[in-house]
Amino acid sequence: MNQNIALNILHVEDDVADAMIIEKLIKEQQDPFYNYNITLVQTLGEALCKLSGPEHYNVILLDLNLPDGKGVDNIDALKTMSSDIPVVVVSGTSDESIFLQALSKGAQEYIVKEHNTKYIIKQVIQSSIFRKRVEVELSKRAYSDSLTGLPNRAFFEHAAQKMLHQAQRLKRKDALMFIDLNEFKQINDTYGHEAGNTILEEAAIRLKKTLRTSDLIARYAGDEFVVYMDSGKEPLTEEICQHVAEKIVKEIEKPIRLDDGNEVNISLSIGIAIFPDAGQTLDILLKKSDEAMYEAKKDGDKKYSIIGRTDARITSDNIKKILPEPSNKNSPEKTILIVDDNKADRILYKKMLSPAKYGVLEATSLREAERILEEVEPDCVLLGYSLPDGTGVDLLHKYKKLGRELNSAVVMVTGHENRETAIEAMKAGSKDYISKNEIDKERFVHILSNAIEKHQLERDLKSYQIELERSNSELSDFAHTVAHDLKAPMRKIFMFCQMLEEQKNTIPDEQINNYIERMSISSSRMQDLIDNLLSYSRIKNDKEVKEPTSLNKMVEEITDSLDVWLKSHKAKIVKENLPEWSVYSVRMQQLLTNLITNAVKYRSPDRDPVVVVSADIDDGGCHITVRDNGMGIPHEHLSKIFTPFYRLHAADDIEGSGLGLPICQKIAEKHGGKISVQSDEGKGSVFTISFPREVSLDKRQVS
Repeated sequence: MNQNIALNILHVEDDVADAMIIEKLIKEQQDPFYNYNITLVQTLGEALCKLSGPEHYNVILLDLNLPDGKGVDNIDALKTMSSDIPVVVVSGTSDESIFLQALSKGAQEYIVKEHNTKYIIKQVIQSSIFRKRVEVELSKRAYSDSLTGLPNRAFFEHAAQKMLHQAQRLKRKDALMFIDLNEFKQINDTYGHEAGNTILEEAAIRLKKTLRTSDLIARYAGDEFVVYMDSGKEPLTEEICQHVAEKIVKEIEKPIRLDDGNEVNISLSIGIAIFPDAGQTLDILLKKSDEAMYEAKKDGDKKYSIIGRTDARITSDNIKKILPEPSNKNSPEKTILIVDDNKADRILYKKMLSPAKYGVLEATSLREAERILEEVEPDCVLLGYSLPDGTGVDLLHKYKKLGRELNSAVVMVTGHENRETAIEAMKAGSKDYISKNEIDKERFVHILSNAIEKHQLERDLKSYQIELERSNSELSDFAHTVAHDLKAPMRKIFMFCQMLEEQKNTIPDEQINNYIERMSISSSRMQDLIDNLLSYSRIKNDKEVKEPTSLNKMVEEITDSLDVWLKSHKAKIVKENLPEWSVYSVRMQQLLTNLITNAVKYRSPDRDPVVVVSADIDDGGCHITVRDNGMGIPHEHLSKIFTPFYRLHAADDIEGSGLGLPICQKIAEKHGGKISVQSDEGKGSVFTISFPREVSLDKRQVS
């Protein structure tokens, strides 16, 4: 009987002649120890399908030049499917740089085809399998607890950190559980350390039995265990955490039979910290769950305590978002959601997408895809036609029926060429259609890029239309208000003219002079309104050029020009630390003049006005502040004061057109900046104009 060990080899090679040579070299001579079973596939996609199936392979022989995924990145794709299987690169090139790249990607060995002999290739296969087993075993020993077989503290913190990052990206609500066996030292002292070990082993078994396979369980230290619970397929609420804690308590507190026949009853305390409510880093969650555990321990009747409550929607636990942290400057430019229940196809699609340009989200069903789309807006949805819970077209029809807009480009992909399906998909809102039989990397990326660009153009056009409608509506409202505000002084002038005409022979000269004065005031207001309207309309399109300007000197000039008026109101203008900055000097002077005169006009009746103009420069640019001690602005009016023609006081009480602050806002926006206000009624207001950093000489001239 042949007692040789079977070695199953997955050979990934597109050149049939090379594959036959390799197989001949391996099988040419009888091996006294091994039987070699070789499975040949000619594409990376086929290899991934094989690895996702029931067959077990001891080693992978990999040619780097494959039609659907050339280069050393093939190693990454294979290791994603099965990291425990050694990969031996069998290449036609002896380029040392390729050799080093392959090893850095995780290949166990690299051999050149023309240098192979049957002895060398067999030796490489066997040594690769042996070294990979040693590597896996050492990894397990380094990261697992020798007593319970659970992951140890080091592995838990490493793995939990990754799970937490995923929760942050997907906006999931996960939880960290800290479990302590009460009075464990007393059990050790009473029954001995062997009994203590038995209890820890049994506790680990019961924990694994109670929790889901997707939960990360570890022995943290001594008699302490930790569990990272991901959100799973349903929202993680406080009630679910309570339910899990109660199941654990019920299971672990069952009597444990020791080797000597004695039964021991143990109790435990559980602390749970819900992310992100209880904290947003692993260290904080560990600390909070530990605190919650001690809180439960203080109360003899209380088995668990929970910090952080949530009932928010959760995305499925098997959704993977492969994106760098936001701080990463090399973050992908676009995000693709792949909706396909075929794991091998998903891996193939990811392989064809450059990680530098595309971040990838995955869903295996329509329901899962909907959950993701509730949380994020990918640039493109690569939507499989046939899915476990319906067709891709069903999803598009559902969005239309609900009157919801899918803010992503959709590309339908199916396993067969069908014109009717393509037409149906395009009618439902798909931007393009791909048949799996015709996919190659260049065409695949081209179709997705085109779909994203086309969708963006459509969105831009729609945004433009919406903005145009908004602008037209705003213009209509503006014209209505202008007409109203212009008619008011004109009506007054017309009324006083009529009164003069009717009463010219009967009223005294004093009354006539009063009428004339009122007509003069009304005409002056109308002139101011027209001037401000012209100014407001010209700000955006005037041809003034930015130039370095001393803001300190500008405020001096404004103060000098208003000297008589300021003295009549006993107003004091203070300038502090004003720099030289690149501005539209005429418009900037208009802005500062408006703010200074407003501060004086809206002065408090019980104190002389003081206006302080200062500036602060940071990485964001220049922030100019105009602070006054005037009457202030009621909080309910703060959000409206930059609206054209919006006035807090009647024109007869405080002079103004209602365009001063809107003009200031337009000028700030012309500089690429913004204006904001903070105010306390009765105490004064602070207006801040923030200009972005462009050309700044930052020569402060303080006097």
